[in-house]
Amino acid sequence: MGHAMSTFQEFSAAARNRKAVPIFVVSLDALGTLYGFREPIVVQYLKAAHQCGLDTRAIKPEALQKSFRATFKRYSQDFPNYGKGKLNHPEEWWTRLLGETFTDVTKHQASIPSKLAPMLYEQFSSKDAYELYPDSVSFLQTMHALKDQYSDPDGPLLCVGVITNSDPRAESVLKSLGLQVGPSKPVAIPAQILPMGGHKARLLLSKSKYDRGNDIDFLATSYDAGVEKPASGIWAYAEAFTQGIASVRAENSLGIPLHGRSVEQSTDDYKNILIESLRVSDGKVSWIHIGDDMTKDYEGARQYGHHALHLDRGDNKGPARSTRTWSPSEHTVSSLEEAALIVNVMAQDHFKANPAAKVMAS
Repeated sequence: MGHAMSTFQEFSAAARNRKAVPIFVVSLDALGTLYGFREPIVVQYLKAAHQCGLDTRAIKPEALQKSFRATFKRYSQDFPNYGKGKLNHPEEWWTRLLGETFTDVTKHQASIPSKLAPMLYEQFSSKDAYELYPDSVSFLQTMHALKDQYSDPDGPLLCVGVITNSDPRAESVLKSLGLQVGPSKPVAIPAQILPMGGHKARLLLSKSKYDRGNDIDFLATSYDAGVEKPASGIWAYAEAFTQGIASVRAENSLGIPLHGRSVEQSTDDYKNILIESLRVSDGKVSWIHIGDDMTKDYEGARQYGHHALHLDRGDNKGPARSTRTWSPSEHTVSSLEEAALIVNVMAQDHFKANPAAKVMAS
């Protein structure tokens, strides 16, 4: 009875002294921002077609590119968001698109190899088709340094995510490029008390929701969100990934091993996990999104209420947009290294203005 009362008092004390920690979220677009194509799409398509036995000598790259763009645009209108809700799977969307593209450029005079679409679908699921931009690497290193600087579970928290108009292959692409990636679907941590001994399940959930060692803490694709940028729905969907991460980080900081614990140790582990879940909560959140598309990334994020940076590298790694009229109200950066400097300042300003503080009872 005395032990149970003591435990209850510990839970009550944790809840009474609950601390809200400030959170700064940095989200990025994927293709065109973090990574790009190793070779132009049409070059990769022609190489794959040749490997599959299609005679590509008469196919002009310019014609293939024109046909691909036209077909892509039509499919994006007829079957938006890679066919979500209309087709069974994104691969069906790409298979149809590729079939029509190659049929068009071959003037219906050649049989399109059945293995071409599966080959390209697989190729564009990994680093075989993509490469990280050099400034992406340095940007993520800076984010890790910020996470290390703010690693105290009672202090500010930095979270880095990706929000992309893509099918779910974005996850395999990022991982293939050597990045450690967090959840691609929101992880819900149950509020109710799990059965005694459920600490392992709780730890696994917490680790899957937020791991400070991740390069990318969450991945929100338009396909899984059911809506594409710039629509508000995808930004709301992305917010679900960050809800509750303060207490999750605190739980993870306990460093409790999953295995090799006695019954008594497991009981204490479980109690300590629950105390941490009560002791720390999400405080004020500030969010900035970085992307190379003015409408989908910059304007979409701003309209939702987030801060935003428009990335315009203006070099051979992406379409040059530097000739457009610049407005002082827009925030354009020429590299992710430049963006990292801005993020660093904004995060520290947010943390100073909103220090971790005890939650006042309502």
